[in-house]
Amino acid sequence: MSTPAHWYSRHMLLRICILFAASVVVGCSTRAPITTYKHSLASSSSDEAIAIDAVFHVSNTNDEPIELLLYEYAVSVNGNRVFEGLHEAKLTVPRWSIIESQLPIVIPIEYFGSDITEWQLSGTLSYVESDAFADTLRKAGLSKPSTSIRARDTFGAIRAE
Repeated sequence: MSTPAHWYSRHMLLRICILFAASVVVGCSTRAPITTYKHSLASSSSDEAIAIDAVFHVSNTNDEPIELLLYEYAVSVNGNRVFEGLHEAKLTVPRWSIIESQLPIVIPIEYFGSDITEWQLSGTLSYVESDAFADTLRKAGLSKPSTSIRARDTFGAIRAE
């Protein structure tokens, strides 16, 4: 019994795979935006919770603008997770620029004590890479570029709006 003949060889398949991998690496060359926590602002309060906005600077070190999509984050107070959030960024960072972005946080009132209590935020910020090939991969569900976000502060450092 003979094996059926193929119109392609094993070496041709290897070359195609190498070319595809190289195009993914070269095509997705956008540098991730850089997020830097600056401060927090008190936005509102009730008998049950306090709402604050964490203020970040987002830097773009690319030659093309970057569209920011979605923040996914969690907030902990003294090691207890107290808030999880999704926030649409709806921002575009111009090339070689820095913009300000705010994330809403709601913290139950029982976590505000007489001690100076520390809160921490961690998560990701997804964005759209500027080249067409990377955008095609994202739309096909093969790529979801994101960068990490982190913040740490005390309740005593929260500014009034």
